[in-house]
Amino acid sequence: MAKLAQFNKLVADFADTFDFVTVYIREAHPTDGWDLIGNEYVMAQHRILEDRVSAARQLEAAGIKGPIVVDTMTNEAQRAYKSLPEALYLVEHGKIVYQGLGPYSYDPAELRTLMTDKKERLSKKM
Repeated sequence: MAKLAQFNKLVADFADTFDFVTVYIREAHPTDGWDLIGNEYVMAQHRILEDRVSAARQLEAAGIKGPIVVDTMTNEAQRAYKSLPEALYLVEHGKIVYQGLGPYSYDPAELRTLMTDKKERLSKKM
């Protein structure tokens, strides 16, 4: 995840109001595919679910906050959310209210602003 520190800060700051989950999808830059020179993580495309689980554990070891689940080997979540190579979503009552496709076309600060506004509105209702 290109913006791991920023994501972790969102989790730390908003975990009392929002639920966070990371869905580990297929590799965007596997060594046996479109290999990205200088990629910090070196891994082949997942062939079986255990490969994907192992990759998710590496992300967990890298320090990502919040629960991690893995996509199916038919990539259902990745296709449904168009999330390759990565994306940030805010889902409210089953509706996507923020979609940021990444790693370069989303801004965690933009999501932070939206979440801050929603948190303030929720606190006023209580």
